[in-house]
Amino acid sequence: MIATECSKRFAAKLMTAALAGCAMPALAQAQDADAPRAEAAPAEEGEIIVTGSRVERAGYDAPTPTTIVGQAEIELRAPIRTIELLDDLPQFYGNANPSSQGVGSTGTGGQSFANMRALGANRTLVLFNGQRFVPTTGIGTVDIALLPEILIRRVDVVTGGASAAYGSDAVAGVVNFAVDNGYRGLKGVVQAGVTDEGDGGFQKAGFAWGGQLAEGFSVVLGGEYFRSDGVPPNSRAQDAVDVIPNPAYVPGNGQPALLLRKYAYEGRSTKGGLIVGGALANIQFLPGGATSTYTPCSSLSSSALQFCDSRQNLPYKQAFQYLDAPQERYNGYGRLAYEVSSGTTIQADLLYAHSDTNYNSVPPYTATYGLRTIYRDNAYLPASVRQLMVSKNVSSFSLGSGFDFLYPVHVIRDNSVWRGSLGFESELGGSWKLDGYAAYGASVDNFALEHDTINDKFNMALDAVVNPANGQIVCRSTLTNPGNGCVPINVFGGDQVTSAAKEYIVGTAWARLVSKQFSAALNLSAEPVSTWAGPVSIAVGIEYRDENVRQKADDISAVKGFANGNPQSFAGSADVKEAYGEIVVPLAKDASFARTLELNAAGRVTDYSYSGTVTTWKVGLNYEPLEGLRFRGTRSRDIRAPNITELFAGGLRTAPTVVDPTTGVQQRTIGYPVGNPNLTPEIADTTAAGLVVEPMFLRGFQASIDYYRINIRDAVGAVSAQNTLDFCFAGDAVYCALVARDNAGALVSIDLPKLNIGTLRTSGIDFEARYALPLGGSKQLIFRGLATRLLKYKTQSDVSTTVVDQLGAIQPRWSGNFTLNYRTDQTSVFLSARYLGSAVFSNEESSKPDLNDIKAQVYFNATVEQTIDLGDTEMRLFLNVKNLFDKAPPYGFEFDGGNYDLIGRRFVAGVRFSL
Repeated sequence: MIATECSKRFAAKLMTAALAGCAMPALAQAQDADAPRAEAAPAEEGEIIVTGSRVERAGYDAPTPTTIVGQAEIELRAPIRTIELLDDLPQFYGNANPSSQGVGSTGTGGQSFANMRALGANRTLVLFNGQRFVPTTGIGTVDIALLPEILIRRVDVVTGGASAAYGSDAVAGVVNFAVDNGYRGLKGVVQAGVTDEGDGGFQKAGFAWGGQLAEGFSVVLGGEYFRSDGVPPNSRAQDAVDVIPNPAYVPGNGQPALLLRKYAYEGRSTKGGLIVGGALANIQFLPGGATSTYTPCSSLSSSALQFCDSRQNLPYKQAFQYLDAPQERYNGYGRLAYEVSSGTTIQADLLYAHSDTNYNSVPPYTATYGLRTIYRDNAYLPASVRQLMVSKNVSSFSLGSGFDFLYPVHVIRDNSVWRGSLGFESELGGSWKLDGYAAYGASVDNFALEHDTINDKFNMALDAVVNPANGQIVCRSTLTNPGNGCVPINVFGGDQVTSAAKEYIVGTAWARLVSKQFSAALNLSAEPVSTWAGPVSIAVGIEYRDENVRQKADDISAVKGFANGNPQSFAGSADVKEAYGEIVVPLAKDASFARTLELNAAGRVTDYSYSGTVTTWKVGLNYEPLEGLRFRGTRSRDIRAPNITELFAGGLRTAPTVVDPTTGVQQRTIGYPVGNPNLTPEIADTTAAGLVVEPMFLRGFQASIDYYRINIRDAVGAVSAQNTLDFCFAGDAVYCALVARDNAGALVSIDLPKLNIGTLRTSGIDFEARYALPLGGSKQLIFRGLATRLLKYKTQSDVSTTVVDQLGAIQPRWSGNFTLNYRTDQTSVFLSARYLGSAVFSNEESSKPDLNDIKAQVYFNATVEQTIDLGDTEMRLFLNVKNLFDKAPPYGFEFDGGNYDLIGRRFVAGVRFSL
């Protein structure tokens, strides 16, 4: 029953599509054939490096796999949005961005979120300069697009659990955006691009300056501006494909549960209106007041769907929603540092960013928002239909329509964030170091749905009658309440709706979300003692975090009066106190059995104001039996605390499809996610083991292979709408309290509270290889290949004994990225191939479409960069082509593409300068 929910079908599509290849870490370090390993990148002065460990020691490689995306790669990629730097890493699946999951009325609204291991963006911890960043959403995630890309020196990615080192939310891993705080000089970049179709134009510019203000004082300043026109609806030749219920499917009969077809809408409707059910079923309304008998467009049609094999009958999403959201954003960052004395520095930084996104979503079509009731005395009803109703003694009928002659919902989202911090670093003598910071930040997210249909007003406007006093057409409600302002509406045929009627039935659903965060930390590190194998390194620290989230919504949404959205007001706060310790103990050095052997262990105690105290830990081992061969492995206990939205909020409405067990009829209903203050933290057990090879006989070659396994229990989720109905039907009063019905017993809505009910198990293998081949002089050829083989992805709900095998359906079993970079002093030619392996829509019988296989895809990108020396100024001209061969998305992903490319070939040209 769970699989019959149409909300799940798109989740399956998007998650299946959500895969990425891999990027080429540390190109900035690839100047010579024996460059150091990416995870052993040298630290800039005064900068915190995320290495999966709090211990900073020269030459130390943490046992937790770490990938670094270097500045040279960032520049060669010429990303339109910063999230693209992560899209090609194999550890990330389903990153949200404006062209994948952000164009719906309840989507991300143009924001970008990192999603590691397909475990959800809220299970990936995002850091800025090694510190927590104020959340930009109510679920605790950070919009990466707001960070200052012009000053990002590296992106450090720690795969696997890192909660003991960095705290809650690091179940999947950590992403740290490291700013070049030591930059000196002036640099800038200006770039613009357009698609092969002439749309999707964007402009982007960034500038940064760093220098000395006075003796001991240094400053770094930077800022960016970005504007994108977006890619409008119905701008591509490929037609949207949807999954729809198969009317012939019965469990066990061998038929597929779903059909994958073009021009398919779920719902019983036509564009001009269709009578659904009853004695007048299948009469459709045409322009000008005409009617005809509706003939299904295909034998595949049923009472639950329409299927018209004609481009004139585009699905509503393809007709109205953008493929890529228009957006404008800007940010600014500044850092001031003062060297108090030798070894002691204090610093302050401030960041401000703003983003505006707006686009159209769909009108209130029947498939999502239900049928409308029309009465026999409706003043606009064609006379022929009224006569039939009289002759058949029918007093009313149900109307299904696309209502595309009404306003589409217009989505507006603007987000502002600022964050300031004050910190210090001090060398206390010997190996002892002390650092700390205090930071405060706030994010204001304004979300609005303009032209959102108000259900009560729409129903009153539809109920149009003739006023017996003067013969004028009015709303029935106006007869008893003359001052109510109701404007009657004629929706029959779709060509006679007045502007006044459209304006009357709509309003603006809005919400203002304010998130505030105060955080502080104090860290002490040293090498206090030594063993026979070398110094023992320790790091200890305490951290404090206070978060407050408050959302205010409009009055109509408060009573769930809109056809779309209905954000709810809520407020919540939490504080977190933490203490951690980490130790690295050398066990052997230059011994007969080991060149090096080191033990790494960490522990953290965390006290949450709302869910008590939890303990996380990590144990790891580095073993280098001989030079050029290193084995590494970790075992960790990680957590994710429920965010404030999961605890206290009421979410935007959803529209699940269910089978009402009281009637046996499949129908759309309204689902309302709601928070639960009794949630407890999720618990994850993570295992990682692998090896790194750097053979002495092949200088410039590096390779690694790492196995990972993540098991999460008590995962926060909601019982499905279908299970809620089924449990209520079986007599469970707890679930019946979540189901709302009208006086006639018809299903109205279902509350879907958050619960600790989930279990998730995933495992796989990551591969990485790099070879830097000197070609003489300054010439160099660098190959890099990264790949992931997914071995397991299984989920289970505590309310069900069924284990759901998502292998190949959450993401393909194989994904990879392969790059070739030819570089000289003046020229760089960069080619990349992103491989997305074959996959399936579903492994479950109840949600498997007839065309279940998704073909493998390969996308090629190319960049040419030419350096021009102008005395003291260096100028670099570049041309980047994304999706070089204009590869279209696979069948079934023309509109909801996840990490498949929906847009086609893009050209990006620009110039960088530095002096």
